[in-house]
Parts: sequence; C-alpha cells; structure tokens
Amino acid sequence: MMVNNKEINSFINKVSDVKTAGKIGAAPFVRETPETKTFKEVLLERVRLNKPELVVSKHAKLRAEQRNIDIDLEKINLAVVKAADKNLKNVLVLSAEAAFIVSVDNNVLVTAMSGEDMRENVITNIDGTVII
Repeated sequence: MMVNNKEINSFINKVSDVKTAGKIGAAPFVRETPETKTFKEVLLERVRLNKPELVVSKHAKLRAEQRNIDIDLEKINLAVVKAADKNLKNVLVLSAEAAFIVSVDNNVLVTAMSGEDMRENVITNIDGTVII
C-alpha cells in the first residue's frame, strides 16, 4: 500500500498532543523533561525516517549545471519536511544563492534558479515558500 504525504499529514493533524516519554507505546501522561515529546512529534520523526530521498528531476539537474548552482539536498529536504507539515503541495525553497521549486507530494525537485534568474520574474503554481 502506497501512502502519500497528504494522507500522512491528514492523519498526523488528527493526532493529539498528549505528552509521551519519546517512545511509541509509552505511558500517556508522564512528567515532562527536556526529552519529552508529543505523540505527534514522535510520529513525524518516524514518518520522516521512512520517507524516500528527494528526487532531482532531469530538468533541475540541467538547470543547476547551466546556472552553476549547488544543490544542497539535505537543506532542501528539511524544507520539504517543513512544507509537508503545513500541507503545502508545491513550494518555492529560497536560499541565499538560489531558488528551487519542489513538488512536496511527489518529493521531486522540479527546477533550480539562480538569484539573477529570479529577478523580474513571476513564479506561479506554488502554494508556499520556505526560506533556508
């Protein structure tokens, strides 16, 4: 069975913020410590661990090469996780050097733009922005 980000986020948003000891199956109410996490936080961590790596499309690879853009997949992937937490589908990920369009549901880096390419342009079909 294939589960997509939309289904996961829908489920996670329904989960209460009952504090646990940081382990699934722990007592529902425990004394809070700095390590104490909500069930929702623990569930999100588990889901993220099982999430496939961000895929860079051929188009994005080509644009990054043409525009001499380094793609930091780790930072972009963290931005995608934040976007997924907010139920965003297509996001603009902005860094100091470049911008990336990412399909959150498909976990695909669609394209890359340098700072110069972004000037005087209109970016459409996004429903959010994450600044890294």
